[in-house]
Amino acid sequence: MDDPRSNARRRRARIILGTVGGSLIGLGVSTLTYVLVNPILERSSGLLRETQGILWSTIPILTALGAVLGRSMARKRSRDH
Repeated sequence: MDDPRSNARRRRARIILGTVGGSLIGLGVSTLTYVLVNPILERSSGLLRETQGILWSTIPILTALGAVLGRSMARKRSRDH
């Protein structure tokens, strides 16, 4: 039979890895989006160009969203096992 402390440690490790993995995926997606869309916005004029600030703000937002989603998926998965 498995040690309950070992199971709890394993569950915490899964949740931490899910959180870190989700945040890295969110950071990657948001950075890639910024790198691809920002040159288009720089060439634009008027109101469309002003959305560069909003685009820059999506990087930490998507990173945090990825962390939350990764954590929730890891928690659900660790409950199933």
